[in-house]
Amino acid sequence: MERKRQPLHLEICMGSSCFSRGNRYSLQILREFIREQGLEDWITIEGRLCSGSCSKGPVININGREYPEVHPDSVKDLILHVFEGGNK
Repeated sequence: MERKRQPLHLEICMGSSCFSRGNRYSLQILREFIREQGLEDWITIEGRLCSGSCSKGPVININGREYPEVHPDSVKDLILHVFEGGNK
């Protein structure tokens, strides 16, 4: 049985700590990935200033849930996992 996909709203912390730890690259990777996969109607991205979790960065929030220490190399896998119904 296929799980129903839920739209995702991503908030990428662009505070100086998260930005320098990799979110500057994650943002670029995600924009390109969403465009290549045709997911513009399902996934939105918003940058935000410091999320207040600097020691856990880089931080990405997905539908209000915080994901700490998201490395640019793993950001696509995280998005696909959550998009396919993981981490409910």
